[in-house]
Amino acid sequence: MTAAKSIRTRLLIAILMTLVVILGIAAGASYLVSQHEAEELFGARLATSARVIEALVAKQVDHATIASPLVISLPKELEGLHEDEESRVGHRYETKIAFQVWRDDGTLLVRSASAPAQPLSPNREGFSKQNVQGRLWAVFVLKSGNSWVQVAENTEVREELIENLGAALMAPLIGGALLLLVAVNVLVVYGLSPLHELAAAIKRREPNALGPLQVSHVPKEMVPVVGALNDLLARTNLAFEHERRFIDAAAHELRTPLSALKIHADNVARATSDVERTRSMIQLQQGLERTTNLAEQMLAYSRAQDPHNSEARTKIHLSEAVAETIASLDPLRRQRSQTVRIISDSEGLDSTIVGEPTKIERLIRNLLDNASRYSPRSSQVDVRISQEGDSVVLSVANHGRVIPPELRERVFEPYYRIPGSESRGSGLGLAIVKEIADQHNATIRLEALHDDDGTVITVRFPSKKLAYSPLLRDSEGS
Repeated sequence: MTAAKSIRTRLLIAILMTLVVILGIAAGASYLVSQHEAEELFGARLATSARVIEALVAKQVDHATIASPLVISLPKELEGLHEDEESRVGHRYETKIAFQVWRDDGTLLVRSASAPAQPLSPNREGFSKQNVQGRLWAVFVLKSGNSWVQVAENTEVREELIENLGAALMAPLIGGALLLLVAVNVLVVYGLSPLHELAAAIKRREPNALGPLQVSHVPKEMVPVVGALNDLLARTNLAFEHERRFIDAAAHELRTPLSALKIHADNVARATSDVERTRSMIQLQQGLERTTNLAEQMLAYSRAQDPHNSEARTKIHLSEAVAETIASLDPLRRQRSQTVRIISDSEGLDSTIVGEPTKIERLIRNLLDNASRYSPRSSQVDVRISQEGDSVVLSVANHGRVIPPELRERVFEPYYRIPGSESRGSGLGLAIVKEIADQHNATIRLEALHDDDGTVITVRFPSKKLAYSPLLRDSEGS
């Protein structure tokens, strides 16, 4: 089994990726908002600067005759200032702001030292962006009488401002995201501590400890996990208990016949005549047959209870299965001089059920063997197959001793024998029938055939429509 990433690692990676996406979207949105706000802010500043120049300069030079334009110089100190550095004489951004005043006839009247000698923009009022001498300028043009006021700003200022604003906005977000990851990691470790406690509790348990897990402060999300584990432990404990009871019962049940076999074998060895030896050999053979039958029934009961010992379920014609089983038991029936009669309620009866063929055959065999074993010699066993609603019903009746009502449920218990019974059965036949019936969702009932004669056992199977499953579909297609 390949090692999977821890829940904490998966959560942290998922949160980190989510934060990257969210912060990326936030950064893009911040850039667009900052760009929009910078455009508005600097645009308003350009317009305001143009109006100030109009008021102070343009109207003064409107009718002046100037041989060469008036150049508004800037202090030399501004050119050597670094980014974000200020001076008492001004700010370095002043070198990135320019203005010009032009007359209608194309005469340059006034310009700032940072402005080129050529026009920053055509004489057209409003905002525009112009590329002058390889530099991009945001320009605002204002007409004042016969003069045109052009105020421009190098776009580098806006880009630098947008970058600084973006960095200023994103730095706290990134720092907060990193702190959030640390906090989430701590919280995840704390939140997953019950899992570590559960793992430690499982690790500390002894191999034979199958009691429920005791974990303090179980979170709501872990309640199903702990419940499933306790349920698994309970089922495992039940399986071990079943195995223990089976072994104990097997030892108890086999002890008596094995002791009898030993006695019969000793009798054969000590026999002084052929008659005694023959009688002891017959008793030994009968004991071996009973012991073999008991071992087979015990093995059949164990296999019937084993959930891993199962076949693919398929459609079974119950009437055909009954006929085949009766034929296989014919030697035993002849030995007891008994007859078996099959009764069907209708000619076109659909006796199809869904089940495991081997187990259904075992159920039918045990019903017939039980009916024969507890019937007098030369008697008759009746087998009836009928359909009631959505159920297929199998009934097996004999004419033997009537079982008291208070014992009719107990006969389905393993190793239970009716007190005073003359038969030396294993006490497992009907227990196997009950186990197989339960596995096929069938119901089983034992009743008296008449008030003072016989017993009838009825098994009611669900029809093939009710029992149809994907497992059956696979077996049919294979």
